[in-house]
Amino acid sequence: MRDMEFARLQPILSEGIRPVITGAVIPSGWMGEVFVIGSLLIAGVEIPSPITPLRMVFEPIGKMICKSDRKVTRASLV
Repeated sequence: MRDMEFARLQPILSEGIRPVITGAVIPSGWMGEVFVIGSLLIAGVEIPSPITPLRMVFEPIGKMICKSDRKVTRASLV
């Protein structure tokens, strides 16, 4: 307490409520997302994996690379 400088304290809500709300948008959105997913998990709903769309896009590309004429070795990847 003796090291505190009360002159450095800023007034609460000196710029209005807008900065408080804009700062809370992202954390509240994340909290809502966690709440929904948690509720679905508790209810026993099977949630699809987010990897499925990525696999649909990148798996054919990987297969094309593996079938190519050039030989891919571990040394060539480094």
